Amino acid sequence: MALGLNKIIVQGLSTDDAGAFPQSVTVTALASASGNTAIPAGMYTLIPAANVAVQVYDGSSWSTCIAANTGGVVFSDGTNWRFSNAGANANVTLVTVNGGDAATGTYNS
Repeated sequence: MALGLNKIIVQGLSTDDAGAFPQSVTVTALASASGNTAIPAGMYTLIPAANVAVQVYDGSSWSTCIAANTGGVVFSDGTNWRFSNAGANANVTLVTVNGGDAATGTYNS
C-alpha cells in the first residue's frame, strides 16, 4: 500500500512495470463455499471475480457492500474488510497505487 498518492506518473508503463503507478496484488487461495479472507490494508480497485463478494464489519455483523462478480474501490484497514467466497477456490486481483516498487533510471540513488 502506498503511504500517499503523491507519486510521479511515468508515461508508457504497464501495470507492474518498475516505476509504474498501478501495481497489482493477488489474494490467493480463497477458501471455497463460505470461506472468508481478510483484505490486506490499503486502497484498491477490485477486479470482478465470480462468486466473490466484499464484506465490511460494522462492529456487530458482516454486510456485503460489493456484490460478487462486481468491481469497485475498497479502502481496507486489514481487519474489517474481507472477501466472502460462495464458490470454488478463487484468486482475486486488486490494483493499487505503487507502494514503493523502484523506478529505474540514471539519476536514482
